[in-house]
Amino acid sequence: MGGFHVVTAELLAIREGIRLAIEFGCPLNTIESDFLRAVQAINHSNPCFDVASIVKDRVFY
Repeated sequence: MGGFHVVTAELLAIREGIRLAIEFGCPLNTIESDFLRAVQAINHSNPCFDVASIVKDRVFY
C-alpha cells in the first residue's frame, strides 16, 4: 500500500489550505507551520526533487 513521506503530506496540506483561502477570498498575510522541514522546503531556492513539484506549484506564489 502506498503512502506519502511526512514532508510531502505536510506540503500538500499547506498547499490545499492556501488554495482554499484563495478560493474563498481570504487574505493571506502569513502562513504558519510547526514542521521545520516543510518550511525549509518552501523557502529553499532549489528544493529536493521529491517535493520540488509541490513547492514550485503556482499556488505558493
